Amino acid sequence: MEDVYARVAKRLRELRDRRGLTQGELAERAGISASFLSFLEIARRKGSLETYGRLADALGIPLSVLFQDVTGGPTSKHAQYVIPVGHLSVAERDTVRQMVRTLAQRRRTPRQA
Repeated sequence: MEDVYARVAKRLRELRDRRGLTQGELAERAGISASFLSFLEIARRKGSLETYGRLADALGIPLSVLFQDVTGGPTSKHAQYVIPVGHLSVAERDTVRQMVRTLAQRRRTPRQA
C-alpha cells in the first residue's frame, strides 16, 4: 500500500499544477521554502499539520481537500470542482459556501411535479 505521505505529496502537486503555480510561488504564499515544498511533493519530508494548513490556505482550499483521495474521501472526479477562493473576502467565501449548501440541498430534495 502506498504511504499516506506519498499520496498527500501527489495530491499537493496535482492541486498546485491545476492552479498553474510554480513551487516557488506556492512556497512564497505559504511562507515556506521552495526546497521544502519540493521535498513535500516527492514525499522525502513530512510536513506538520500546520504546514499543510498553510499550503491549503495558499491554494485557496480547505485543508480537507488536500487530503481527499488520500484517506478515502471523495474520489478524484470531484477534484474538478475545487476552485481557489483564497483571493475572496470572508463575506464572499461565506456567500459561496451558502450557495453550495443550497445547491446540495436542492439536489437531495425530491422535485415535485
